[in-house]
Amino acid sequence: MSPARPSLSRFIAACLTFSVAGAAHAQPITETIPGTTIKLSFVPIPAGKVSLPDPANPAKPRDVEIKPFYLSTTEVTFDAYDIFVYRLDETDPVPDADATTKPSKPYIPPDRGFGHAGYAAIGMSFKGADEFCKWLSKKTGHTYRLATEAEWEHAALAGSTGAYGVDADTLSDFAWFKDNAGD
Repeated sequence: MSPARPSLSRFIAACLTFSVAGAAHAQPITETIPGTTIKLSFVPIPAGKVSLPDPANPAKPRDVEIKPFYLSTTEVTFDAYDIFVYRLDETDPVPDADATTKPSKPYIPPDRGFGHAGYAAIGMSFKGADEFCKWLSKKTGHTYRLATEAEWEHAALAGSTGAYGVDADTLSDFAWFKDNAGD
């Protein structure tokens, strides 16, 4: 069975995967990308279980066990992603290498006019996001990867059991929807 492919819009809250024994006692961590001033902050997400639709039968839910992991507190910014895409960390070509695999440099502004410095990295392919995680893993010596659908759901629910993470009778305290949006 292949791992779940995360949504690209959710990409870049890359998960830092460490074995977290006693996750209840785990502390948030901050990692600085070596050779830069860019910091990535992560919070521990404890083990748990989440119910998702079964891909073979969407009407039938399936329970997915989640091991403890760390999740980025924010999206990865262009400040971090640009180091990878534009190879800003490279000073000399790799000796004895015929080629290096990296995404093509963008032909249009990657921020699409929404803002660049300090803003969330958007508009990359799954391959680009996955290669960023591999690059970051190699750069830091820790294992980074994209969060799975089940991990996202578990983290977003934050221990809640109702749909959308809250009970239906308190949903209007947290969200706008047809019934409470007015005319």
